Amino acid sequence: MTRLLPLKSLSQAILHCRLCWKITIGVFCAILAIEAGILFFSVQGYKQDRLAEIEREGMVVMRTIMRAAANDPGGLEAFPELAKMFRKNSVLLGAVLYRQGKRVSSFGQLPGLTLTDMAQEDIATKRYLEEEHKLDVIWPEKRFSDTFKIAARIDASELPEQVTGFIWRITGLVLLISVFVTIVTMLVLEKAILSPIRQLREQLDQASRDPNNPQKYQMNSSHQDEWGDVILSLNRLFEQSDVNLTQIKKQEQELVAHRDRLEELVTERTEKLQNALEKAEAASKAKSAFMANMSHELRTPLNSVIGFSDLLKQESLGPLGHPDYIDYAREMSSSSHRLLNLINMILDITQLESGDYELKEQQFDFERMLQTILRGKKETAEQANILLKLTGIDATYLVQGDEALFRRAVANIIENSITFSDAGNEVCLSSSYDQEKGLCLEIRDNGIGMKEEHISKIQESFGQISTSYSRGHEGAGLGLTLSKLIVNAHGGRILIESKEGVGTTVVLHFPPKRVQRYVSDTALKSEKSANSAVLISK
Repeated sequence: MTRLLPLKSLSQAILHCRLCWKITIGVFCAILAIEAGILFFSVQGYKQDRLAEIEREGMVVMRTIMRAAANDPGGLEAFPELAKMFRKNSVLLGAVLYRQGKRVSSFGQLPGLTLTDMAQEDIATKRYLEEEHKLDVIWPEKRFSDTFKIAARIDASELPEQVTGFIWRITGLVLLISVFVTIVTMLVLEKAILSPIRQLREQLDQASRDPNNPQKYQMNSSHQDEWGDVILSLNRLFEQSDVNLTQIKKQEQELVAHRDRLEELVTERTEKLQNALEKAEAASKAKSAFMANMSHELRTPLNSVIGFSDLLKQESLGPLGHPDYIDYAREMSSSSHRLLNLINMILDITQLESGDYELKEQQFDFERMLQTILRGKKETAEQANILLKLTGIDATYLVQGDEALFRRAVANIIENSITFSDAGNEVCLSSSYDQEKGLCLEIRDNGIGMKEEHISKIQESFGQISTSYSRGHEGAGLGLTLSKLIVNAHGGRILIESKEGVGTTVVLHFPPKRVQRYVSDTALKSEKSANSAVLISK
């Protein structure tokens, strides 16, 4: 009973081993394939051997008949009767005797072979009839005597049954050998490979459940083969894992210390940033309050200066006496207006940047607004000999926004285009509409232009490019900044393209949600004339 327990546990281990089943099926199929090939050739050999034995049996009967005919006084005439008597209960079914190529006698079933079917004169010719299970053969003279060639038909009806029995015997033997070899192979594999693999799997499973102590699961092995090398490599892996684990724990401790220190630094910096933000907000509020107060404080005396200078310029209270006084009054009025405009721009920029500016939104006619701006810039353009053109208006656009701010944004850009264009050049305004991009206003001039690296600079507050041309023109560099802030406040954007010596193109994009478009009768008529333009001034 105690001897059966290891066998029982072994069989259970094999039955539950997936790798064992794969190896067993592979070995069993390989043995069957080899034995099947051997079986095929064995059956063919067995069949040929049985046909040879059947032929020998027929030959023995034929020799007996030939001896009897040779001793009988009747000679060949008695051959059929003697053959009938001697072939009874034998495999010989019939024969034909040939002498010198001529048929001299025959008996029973005649074979299908004739002398013309003989391949060689001294070698027997055979033909097995599968369907009739009969063997036809022609024996040369040397098999019986030097006189006769004999063609015989032999009964081979027992051959299929004998071959079938042989196949079943061999098949049983093959299965027995396959099962035996498979069992022996499995026992050898179990002892040499599968059992150590299961031990390795158990150790790895335990190590995976206790990853903090890999060195605890090292294995002992006395194998001096590849399996011993596997165990040795596994033990080295556990040792290295233990070393790495120690380093990782040390690094984790360092990381925790760095994290704590970093949290302290972040907390400290956050407090500093919060204080700086509060100070910046306070400074911004103070700046806004200062700018608002300064605007009020500066506007009041400036308005007085502008008013009195206008009175002096117009000589409302009487002549000033000297003509130069009138020029001085005009210069005072012009300078005061420029200063007031500058103060207004600074105040608007401050409010727009801080978000304190309240837009006075309403719907206005976009084309009418452009016409108003161009009429306002007509005198300036005529003085500079610049041609202003408005083209490409294919529809009427109603824009939702602060019209006064829109005018200032567009007027500032037109003013820059006029300022930085030579006499005889032109400033062209055109518009287009896209359902995704919205309304686009393009202001293009063929003035002096600028380098690409200067485009970002001029969009900054007080941003100016120092060139020989720009030094001859007054300005604080706030117009484009204010225009950009106004467009951004309405959800739009400004794009600038410029090339030195070619000109500058400024495109103002207004979002679709602020634009309503419809085609008017006037626009339909204007579409019929290509390249139509409204010349504002020459």
